Amino acid sequence: MIRVPNEYEFVFPLSSNNLGFSYILKYNRNGKHYIAKVILKKRVGKKINGYIDYVKRMCYLKLPQYIGFKKVIDFEDSLFLIRPYIGLKTLKTYIPENKSMDLMSLLFIWKNIVISYYGIVRKGFYPDIIQPTNIFIDTLSCTYVTDIYRFPSDLADSLLIPKNDEIPYYPPEFITTEFIPDEKSVVWSLCNILYFIIKGKSLFTYTNYHTSATEKTEFIPEIIEELNSLPEFVNTIVKEGLDPIPMNRPPLSRLVEKCIEIEQEYKSSNRRSTFNQATPDMLNLYKRREKTITPNKVESNNQYGYDHLMRGIDQPVVV
Repeated sequence: MIRVPNEYEFVFPLSSNNLGFSYILKYNRNGKHYIAKVILKKRVGKKINGYIDYVKRMCYLKLPQYIGFKKVIDFEDSLFLIRPYIGLKTLKTYIPENKSMDLMSLLFIWKNIVISYYGIVRKGFYPDIIQPTNIFIDTLSCTYVTDIYRFPSDLADSLLIPKNDEIPYYPPEFITTEFIPDEKSVVWSLCNILYFIIKGKSLFTYTNYHTSATEKTEFIPEIIEELNSLPEFVNTIVKEGLDPIPMNRPPLSRLVEKCIEIEQEYKSSNRRSTFNQATPDMLNLYKRREKTITPNKVESNNQYGYDHLMRGIDQPVVV
């Protein structure tokens, strides 16, 4: 039996993962649709209280191009994280449908994603699970990220589920216990996302924890071959960022600097662009723009979308 919080109506299920599952709800007061991320407390492990505090604080994070949770409902056995439904395509579907896109356009999309997560990290949050299904594309110059919540430090219960489509996007330190996840885990994830944007597929293919750990830490020949097939500029970024040892990876600010290089390279060419202009102050972007997003009107391809992504959304509520 599916549990539905008061004042909401179940619409249909979406997906499941190691932490729980998700589905679409309709809020009876305004008829709008929301995503409910259900976290099963037993899957989180012993540090559940700290985990709950973390996701509740995330409700008050306001940054450009970040769509956060608006409610956290704490049940005895589960945690409901509720956010607005987004009527846009995810990166996972957008990239394969735009195979003819040129390299600079693809790099520009990645630049926007890096800037979004950079702002979140500067606020003291580490978006551990970064994957194509958590990134939404409006236009080349407008992307949104969502579903930011901490990966549990105790994997004992999660290990009971041997296969998971998210595993290819977990940094190796999520699977092994040799290193503690930190900002360098975000770097790994963003470089993994860069590979996906360029190639339209995941670099890592194993969906079992143990085989995935070997694949990511030993760089089997197939992985090396794939990396060598990347354009030189991209190859350098991805190889450095996917280093199995976190301390060997560049800092997140270095990825932002790479993004500036991308824009400057584009500006030096004489091609027509719809890109934003790069500025030397990009590293300080979120010092100037820490405010709630106000996106333009979005045409939804789904019957559950609505004109303005954030119009009429309630203020954060923690129950």
